[in-house]
Amino acid sequence: MYMRIVPPVLLLAALAAVPAIGLAQDDDEGLLDEPAEPLADPGEVPPPEAIDELPEASAEDGAEDEPGTEPAAAEEPSPFSFGGHVKLQGGIFVPLVSDGFSARKHEAFIFSGSGARRMQTAQTCDPVATPNIPCYPIDHGQEGGSLSMARGTLQLEGGWQPVDALGLSATLRGVKALDLAADEWAQIPRLSDDPTERRQLAREWVLDNYYDEIDIRTLQLELKPVDAVSIRLGRQLWRDTGQYQLLDVVNPRNETWHFGALEPFEDTRVPLWMMSALIELEAIDHSLDVIWAPLLIDRGRDTVTAPLSLVGAWGIPYTDTPSPFVVGNKVFDYPGGELDDIRAGLHWKGRLGEHAAYSLLYFYTHQLSPPIPTTFDERLLDAATGLYDSTQLDRLVLEFPRQHLAGASFQYAFEGPVATPTAPFGVPAGLVAKAEVLVEADRTWPVRTDSDTISGGRRPDPVVPGRWHFEPEEKPVVSYALSATRPTMIPALNSQLPFLLVGQFVHSIATGFDAEDEALLTQIPAYNEYRVRQHQFTIVGAVATIYMKGFLVPKLMGAFVAPDSGFVSLDLGVNLSKQLGFHFTATDFFGVDPYERLGLLRDRDELNASVKFQF
Repeated sequence: MYMRIVPPVLLLAALAAVPAIGLAQDDDEGLLDEPAEPLADPGEVPPPEAIDELPEASAEDGAEDEPGTEPAAAEEPSPFSFGGHVKLQGGIFVPLVSDGFSARKHEAFIFSGSGARRMQTAQTCDPVATPNIPCYPIDHGQEGGSLSMARGTLQLEGGWQPVDALGLSATLRGVKALDLAADEWAQIPRLSDDPTERRQLAREWVLDNYYDEIDIRTLQLELKPVDAVSIRLGRQLWRDTGQYQLLDVVNPRNETWHFGALEPFEDTRVPLWMMSALIELEAIDHSLDVIWAPLLIDRGRDTVTAPLSLVGAWGIPYTDTPSPFVVGNKVFDYPGGELDDIRAGLHWKGRLGEHAAYSLLYFYTHQLSPPIPTTFDERLLDAATGLYDSTQLDRLVLEFPRQHLAGASFQYAFEGPVATPTAPFGVPAGLVAKAEVLVEADRTWPVRTDSDTISGGRRPDPVVPGRWHFEPEEKPVVSYALSATRPTMIPALNSQLPFLLVGQFVHSIATGFDAEDEALLTQIPAYNEYRVRQHQFTIVGAVATIYMKGFLVPKLMGAFVAPDSGFVSLDLGVNLSKQLGFHFTATDFFGVDPYERLGLLRDRDELNASVKFQF
């Protein structure tokens, strides 16, 4: 109920595979003139934001300097910099091919009995009004033509670098969005006792907590005491952005306002107040990045990935196996505010010759998603008789357990055909192969919340009457990803520039499970039939190119989550200038089971448009 729409690996894979056409650039570039980081190889796929940048004309692209012109005299650079962008984005839910162009409906029915004897009756019900048993949804849907999002963003970026060894930068972001009818289905922390008020309360809560934002997004001081050391202090995004997303485990993400895989990675990452120190070992072509996040002044909800049960339009639907109880108050025990909550890690990176690079990572953190239900308090009706409410809980506590993460990556850039023009892509002409692995030594899995129908999973508190403790399990998880990136000429479709082809295969392995674990543990809290699978396979592919010197940038990407769900997205970028661009996107989600994997989004087929002006 409280995790992101899909397991983390899918979003990581989908984001990593988004090809971006434009000049190769580092969107997290600091103010100081640092040496290139060892893994900043030209074989890396540019981040999604680069698709909004047009390639500058060059001799390679057929542009020539006008005869008789003289190069302009170099001017002394200003220590101040300023920029930003304005973006308007909106979308509507429109059933597409996988839905047969017919909108899905919310369907929920009263069930009788329980366990193996549970049977559906002919009586319909409303999960918002009666979210507890016996009202069971069997499918979910969004009304065709309803808003999927309507969002305006103003982002201002400024910097000051008086000397080479000192820099200060800041980013201010203001966001205003409309509340949506879909947010009536949000499963917010505190419910009204009056079912008729729950829908309006949910819309207001989502609007206040997620759709309005005026925030100092980043504020960082950058120091370079010696040439080999660069230190960043302040609210920041980890300097390794988006290129190694299986290993990008430092910053949480906020994907509540849209499907994360379709948005620029930098927009969805949540900055933290932290220190990072990059030590360059040029003699051996290696570097060490030290990360320390005390979490003492971060807002609690910013320290973890936002649970997608808390929004409606891009949140997860009501579960088809609801708890026997309505939860009056959900308490999210966010990390932070104490010294015991510090996060820290090391990232070692280096080159192995001209074409190969590798990295090693260790990070001590918290499980960013999903939160794990740990205790609940029954509602006392009569103290004299010890009678408790059989339909409503007073309080449910959810925690974010500690985690040890370790990972590694290796990439190799093969030589390519000399005739392949690749300047617009910023990648070598040959194939770039990359392998990554991430080990979650102690991932915590929630237990079924309907444990009255299954033995185990919870125990009474020995001291506090009416309090129960869930008993989640820790199990190691190993995930690895294999990806390939290659620019390829297809003269019949584009005689001027190549297509950028990206493919990725991700395999996640949950280890140490026995038959009892498979029956008791779930992928998402309260989604009791969304069982943990020991093996999960995801395949991601993308292709993109450029027409008319960057005026048109078409892109096709998709993901398949075995055995029966995924999405396909077609995007067209129209760049009127370097400052002004439009995006038009159609996305079709499919899934056999509406309560597992990307089937959770199968009612969210969408047409989306945005306009962005950069200054």
